[in-house]
Amino acid sequence: AHSFALQRMWKVKDTVKTVRQFCLIQLEILKEKEVKIRKEFEECKLQQEFLTKTLIDLKHDYKGE
Repeated sequence: AHSFALQRMWKVKDTVKTVRQFCLIQLEILKEKEVKIRKEFEECKLQQEFLTKTLIDLKHDYKGE
């Protein structure tokens, strides 16, 4: 009975270790994904600003003629 309890304890330890490793890997993947999404968001904001400014400049140029 003692050896069975010991085996179960080791199995639980291995499971905990595996779950912990899985969680750490998933967190790393999510961090990388977040960085990528933030870069894409910044790119979108820059494009929006540029296009908005272009429309404003065109409106002023057109009115000036």
